[in-house]
Amino acid sequence: MYNNLFSKTFRRSAKMVGHTYIDDFKTLPEMLARTLATKPEKEGYRYYDYEHEKWTSVTWKEFGERVMRWRKAFATMGLKRGDRVAMLLINSLDALTFDQAALANALVPVPLHAIDTPESAAYIMSDSGCRFLVTTTKARWNAIFNSDTPVPTLEQVVFTTEEEEGESKTVHYCGVNKWLKAGETFDVSPPARPKRIWPPLSTPPAQPAVPKALCSRIAPSFPTFRIRPNRYL
Repeated sequence: MYNNLFSKTFRRSAKMVGHTYIDDFKTLPEMLARTLATKPEKEGYRYYDYEHEKWTSVTWKEFGERVMRWRKAFATMGLKRGDRVAMLLINSLDALTFDQAALANALVPVPLHAIDTPESAAYIMSDSGCRFLVTTTKARWNAIFNSDTPVPTLEQVVFTTEEEEGESKTVHYCGVNKWLKAGETFDVSPPARPKRIWPPLSTPPAQPAVPKALCSRIAPSFPTFRIRPNRYL
């Protein structure tokens, strides 16, 4: 949905100025592939490293390598075209990587909002039939797991800031490094034509599902994109 929205917006603007760069692509993975081929060593993203208290740059080549590792990990899970994968993250490089990897594998990203309640997040994942969730900490997952809404389709939860591993009934959870390592030797095909981002057909009373900010999804069309993390997680 968002991919088509931005495409239509840019194409409408392009009519006034003639053919533009954006007209060469129909999907974000196609745009990223062109960027990786034409300017791999240029700065792609800049994010704030709280551990070292400084801004850190990432080239397009480095970002592309990150996306490929996530694509392989998704493929290792046996996720197929159209499967739903959820994200509950702050604005970060991990969030951008998740989006690009999911779209390139023709999966359906399900964005969860940082200020929603655990019950609302569980409802959205259950309603969409999510098989995967990436979030920051086990505490975030525990709050969702202990809500009143089960997510029977969920198989895997990954934490970006912790490496704890275990099981919550039938759901396996682990740190992102272990999850990525499982897919290191897996081969993946070129980026597929993505499906739509999941649009919730209904929302729980008084808990509307608010999509994450859309700015990260057009980042590959710009020379450099600063990732400014929010403080909700």
